[in-house]
Amino acid sequence: MKNISNLRQKTKYLKASNTYACFHTVYDISLIMFSIFLSLSSNTIFWALGQVILFIHIWRSFSILHSCAHNSFFLNRKLNIVVGCFFSIFAFVPFEDWKKAHVLHHKWVGDRKNDPSLCLPHVESISDKTKTVLDLCWKLHLPIFSFIVILIKIFEKKEKKEKKEKLSTSIIFIILSHLLLLFLMGFEYFKVFTIPFLGYLFTSDLIIISQHNMVGENHGRRFPLKMLEHQEVTRDLQFPSFISRYVLLEFDKHNLHHVFPSLPHYKLSHIDDQAFDFHPKKNWLIWFREVHKLPGHKVYLT
Repeated sequence: MKNISNLRQKTKYLKASNTYACFHTVYDISLIMFSIFLSLSSNTIFWALGQVILFIHIWRSFSILHSCAHNSFFLNRKLNIVVGCFFSIFAFVPFEDWKKAHVLHHKWVGDRKNDPSLCLPHVESISDKTKTVLDLCWKLHLPIFSFIVILIKIFEKKEKKEKKEKLSTSIIFIILSHLLLLFLMGFEYFKVFTIPFLGYLFTSDLIIISQHNMVGENHGRRFPLKMLEHQEVTRDLQFPSFISRYVLLEFDKHNLHHVFPSLPHYKLSHIDDQAFDFHPKKNWLIWFREVHKLPGHKVYLT
């Protein structure tokens, strides 16, 4: 790794901006409302355009929520919570619950015992039937990775006979928000949200898998890792610049984010990736093609 101390000195000015964050928030809310308006149209072209815009802004909502979870979108912590909760409605992610898990992810990244995103069983411990199901889901491109993590946590609680936890406020907030939208929009709700959400589900499953799965064994590593060692258990994919900047909002710059977790996503583009000896990025399409040749159980659980 090149001179990290000098680089940190040069990047001290890259802090959150309330002005930019406010503009960012108003801009995204406005386009979400516009995309819903278009998606309610009986004109097929307007409806299709609204669906594309809404899909893009569901992804942008997740990236904004991601920065808010690090308290880095706004300078003010309360504003990060309020805005993070709002965009959780469209990202379909319970903000406070995800924030707690994500903080632990950054602390224990790569550690399969403590990293919430990697607390998965070893391939050797699952039955052949389970392997077959996972392989089939992967072959059919069914987005099940997030559901696998949730199901495993549920079964772990049953085995440990833990007390049933009540639904969190974050989850209740999302449920009530969508029930309100359903009440106001009727069955038009499904016309508006179904396709963009499914598109988001499919793409997020693949992108999330690409970031930390199949990056090598963690035997012999001492956890938690130092921040500069995070690249050893993190992978970056190379997306077209338009998608990276305007759809994912730099969420694909995952190695850089792990080195500078307190920077808002809109400042990551100010840092030159070449200043780091990161592992080379792989073209997203080449990686997807290669990984889909592998059996699903290895992709999900290694």
